[in-house]
Amino acid sequence: MQTQTEKLKKQEKERNFFCIVRDAFRVFARHSAIALESARAFAGAVLVILVWILTGPTVHFSEPGNWSSNAATTIVTFLMMFLIQNTQNSDAKAVHLKLADPRL
Repeated sequence: MQTQTEKLKKQEKERNFFCIVRDAFRVFARHSAIALESARAFAGAVLVILVWILTGPTVHFSEPGNWSSNAATTIVTFLMMFLIQNTQNSDAKAVHLKLADPRL
């Protein structure tokens, strides 16, 4: 008869690649949400916008500059969508668990 520890070790060995990636993303999303909700992150975003506004006239708001800023904005927005969705799903799961068991 296997002990609980032996069963857990066996399950750990049987984890596939997608489980490892999912867990790594969950940890990354949690740490990113904590970092990006801070006042420092907001101040950094405002600083980037100010730098863009101040340097725009010096390069005459060139077309390649606008393309690169649009591309960067699109990429950041796309990636943030996944982080926001992950955070909302985690919060919703916690609320549902607390509603299901009033002792929590």
